[in-house]
Amino acid sequence: MPSFFIDRPVFAWIVALAIFVAGALVTPFLPGAQYPWLAPPRIVTAAMYPGASPESVDNSARRALAQRNSGTPARRCGSGSIR
Repeated sequence: MPSFFIDRPVFAWIVALAIFVAGALVTPFLPGAQYPWLAPPRIVTAAMYPGASPESVDNSARRALAQRNSGTPARRCGSGSIR
């Protein structure tokens, strides 16, 4: 069977494109409600500044990371805490 498609590469491309188009046409009709919702990845960072006050850590580390991560695509929510 593979030799049939090896000897006829144009036919193999046409079959591959037909399968692709059929899949693209059927995709909107697939039942998506039965699949679970996928949570976005969680980004966890830790920084230690021995002897620093919580305010200085907030000003230097957490806010800088929050500003940098605010442009993350498809970011729905975020939170941060200082310990």
